[in-house]
Amino acid sequence: MIPNEMLEELHRMNRADKLRVIRLLADDLAAEEALGFVPGAVYEIVTPYGNEAAAQVLSEFLTTEDTEGLRFR
Repeated sequence: MIPNEMLEELHRMNRADKLRVIRLLADDLAAEEALGFVPGAVYEIVTPYGNEAAAQVLSEFLTTEDTEGLRFR
């Protein structure tokens, strides 16, 4: 929980300082989520290219009626 005093101080800050706080917090969150990734390492990117069977299944799914009777085209 954020103390009221801290919230009041954040509201009093000018635009540039608020953006710095946002950037700092976003960087902290990104660093926490980046655990498990090694800087400079190469990671495989999986794409649907070359998987025509999956494309066919997706196409069939999108052209069938859903549970509400709507059609996707």
